[in-house]
Amino acid sequence: MKESMISKTHKVGVYGWGYIDIVRVLRFTQDLLIVNPDWIVYPWVRKKGHIISLEDLKKQGLTYVYNEETVIAVEKLILGIGYNGEVQVDPEVFDHFDVQIYKTPEAIEIFKKEFEAGNKIAGGFHLTC
Repeated sequence: MKESMISKTHKVGVYGWGYIDIVRVLRFTQDLLIVNPDWIVYPWVRKKGHIISLEDLKKQGLTYVYNEETVIAVEKLILGIGYNGEVQVDPEVFDHFDVQIYKTPEAIEIFKKEFEAGNKIAGGFHLTC
């Protein structure tokens, strides 16, 4: 009998005619910035821990979609400001991004829906407080 190839870090995903997705589960325990599935900034360390600044975003190559100097263009930036909403966003960020701010549990759900819809989004998530 062959040993199972599915470990505790995998889960069964979507089934469709002729295929099944086996998804590798990664658990992140520090703040992260998701730019796209292949570009996750982890841990996402900010200059001032509980304040998200424009510099914190731009040093990762993230720019607004209409900026001509685009490295990674996004149409919307979804920020999870902590479980209890303790993180602040520097007002300058709003001048450069279409920002939506939520407590982290809600931000993650909205990010997943936007991402699955194919929208050009990025998400920054503070995982505690």
